[in-house]
Amino acid sequence: MEINRENLIEGLKKAKVFIGKSSENLPILTKVHFNAEKQALEATNLETFIKIPMKMTKCKRKSKGEDIFTSFCGDPGDIIKILKLESGDKVTIDLKKMKSEGDMFSLYQITLGENFETLHVLPSDEFPTIDTPPEKDTKKVADLTKAQILKVNNIKTTEDNFRHDIVHISPNSEMVKTDGHRLHLLKIQSSGESINIPADALTKIGKILQKDESAELSVSGIYGVFEIGVIDVIVRLSDINYPDYKGVFLENAHSVVVNREALLTAATQASIMDVSALMTFNGKLEIRCSNPEKGEYANNDIPFQGEGVGEEILMGINPEYIRDVLTSCSADEVTIELIDESKPLVFTETDFTGLVMPVRV
Repeated sequence: MEINRENLIEGLKKAKVFIGKSSENLPILTKVHFNAEKQALEATNLETFIKIPMKMTKCKRKSKGEDIFTSFCGDPGDIIKILKLESGDKVTIDLKKMKSEGDMFSLYQITLGENFETLHVLPSDEFPTIDTPPEKDTKKVADLTKAQILKVNNIKTTEDNFRHDIVHISPNSEMVKTDGHRLHLLKIQSSGESINIPADALTKIGKILQKDESAELSVSGIYGVFEIGVIDVIVRLSDINYPDYKGVFLENAHSVVVNREALLTAATQASIMDVSALMTFNGKLEIRCSNPEKGEYANNDIPFQGEGVGEEILMGINPEYIRDVLTSCSADEVTIELIDESKPLVFTETDFTGLVMPVRV
């Protein structure tokens, strides 16, 4: 088998993002499938599947008069390390079947110029595959850019509640994620379908998207199909009933316009204390917190515009949540809506809205 070396390195880097964690029960999920018959690299964690077209030549051999494709499943990290040591345009992979550990493994040699390395691999027929749904059975939902995915998915969930690891696209063309303490919402152009995408899958898709690329999302039954150029990513969608999030937004709220960079800097610095912080609105905007083991932090010089909020509002916040929502914003200034210390802070700019619930201090 011969493959272009640079193309293989780039393909393996993308496929590596989608492999499962190390597993003694399912070691095949930690490998990338070199599918010579379909001329593609494939990887999966059983919930998400990626297929990357890859031209493979000299990948057939004769067995009992029939053509047999020399496909196999190998460790992407080990193969990338070997490929980076060479500078040739092509890599030659020589697959040899050997009896080892109950005949479960094969041995192949990667020949690179004058050098070669040997690695153990798993047989191709153990790899779980998902066929790409026929185009006629898919319905386009939206085109998602890397920036859009990062804006909404910039919530690192730590709780076990399955709802907290879902990104929801609503019939109102809103892409939403919440963990119960905060919410990110982005207006997008969509077909009006209501679907739930595992957040981990979107994180992986965001990692392989280039800055100027978009992923075309279509649905087919229980699967979401993301097309990124010639690459297909197939995701098993969630069928949960996504919680109603509209009720948490404010009515008749006070409004101030804040310098995003100044508030982001203050929230980032306050987060170093690893404690909740107090945010004060009273003619000025202030953040302060203290940790007996780390010290104190205070910033009462955060620029904002507006007539203030009347009586002083003193509310507890998680500075990391403020940092994350402001990281998802991009404008120089953001609008903050608030009512009192028991109601959420709502950050808005153009098509993005971020909501942060108060905490006890």
